[in-house]
Amino acid sequence: MDYLDSYKDRETLDPKQKALSPKPKNQSFIVTDSTIEAVTDKFILDGQKDVFWSTDEAGQFFNGHSMKSETAISSVSSLIKLWDGSSVSKLRSQRGKSAQDKTNAYDARLTLDVMGQRVVLEPAMTNPLLINQGFLPRALLACPKSNQGYKDYNSLERLNADPYGSWILISFWDKCRQLLAIAENERANMPYTDFNAKKPWWTICKR
Repeated sequence: MDYLDSYKDRETLDPKQKALSPKPKNQSFIVTDSTIEAVTDKFILDGQKDVFWSTDEAGQFFNGHSMKSETAISSVSSLIKLWDGSSVSKLRSQRGKSAQDKTNAYDARLTLDVMGQRVVLEPAMTNPLLINQGFLPRALLACPKSNQGYKDYNSLERLNADPYGSWILISFWDKCRQLLAIAENERANMPYTDFNAKKPWWTICKR
């Protein structure tokens, strides 16, 4: 809302004032339908340290512009570099109207959460590019049993549940606040506390 208000206020300025007024930045760190270019711009141009790319429609990601055949290799490579902790770098011609002085971002973290139906995910899981380029081997995959027809929506316990009194949710949000309170340029050390959770991950990495 602050971004939209700032944007509207800037649009009411006369051309001279508008030229002197910097364009407001959208500081939202959650995106649902995006491209790799737009995400890297948030790191480089907006100075974001963390971006959470989440969608429950896998088709938006695997069949979107970034993952089309002519751009898929470049997009997958960009995602892998982010996963490996490399800096985000994008240099374009400085002679165009959209020229930008900022070209690099460091200590950037991208969380990618993609959910979808089998008809969309099966082709992606067998895509040689995603496998051999290293994208899928870096992903944590889950295929939980469907709860369709079994979810409890109208029991007295659920209808009377207080989300502000749930110790599970309270602990979760406390942890989120701790992570968000970390000083800039610092990252939380989040080691595995359960060896049974760590073991499958290392098994995958050693393949």
